[in-house]
Amino acid sequence: MRFLLTTLLLVGFVFAQGHSEGEKVPYKVKVKGKKPLRVTIHPKCMVCFGLSDKDTLWMQEIHIKTGAKLYFDGTLHAFLFYFYPDKYSRGMLSKDDITEFIVRDYATGKKIPADSAVYLVDSKLMGPNGLDLVPLNRKDAKKFKKKFGGEIVNFSKITADFITEYSKRNKEEKAESKDASKEK
Repeated sequence: MRFLLTTLLLVGFVFAQGHSEGEKVPYKVKVKGKKPLRVTIHPKCMVCFGLSDKDTLWMQEIHIKTGAKLYFDGTLHAFLFYFYPDKYSRGMLSKDDITEFIVRDYATGKKIPADSAVYLVDSKLMGPNGLDLVPLNRKDAKKFKKKFGGEIVNFSKITADFITEYSKRNKEEKAESKDASKEK
């Protein structure tokens, strides 16, 4: 019963996001007596519900057992979901439901498994939601560190506690930035 309910809700998430492949999908909305209106639906981040653009280097994805692909508008949000799927799916998913975690290599734009990437943290390079983890292949990581500063972290070193702390720092930096702009 739980599997059926989970499947139905996830199908709803996918349709709410637009398309399971993360593409901008045109739909025709028919209004009686008028020409159909073309509407483009974008996938939404499963953490903040902001629009995820498949053409950005920040869009990450997590695949689940039902075959659905969930999208995120930043690496930090993808990791938050990865470590706390029950929280961000309102109890409908667990970590066991995750089959694949895909990130975009910031240097090449190619999709790669999250566990094969290294991550530049605490750099000057900001994601769409502020402080973020920059996924990179090992070859380009040192160049990015030299250019943007920060620290290179392996996937195995990224834990739920690490992500929780990083998320808190992100929120604090946003608040400080907002306060500084109010003072001007």
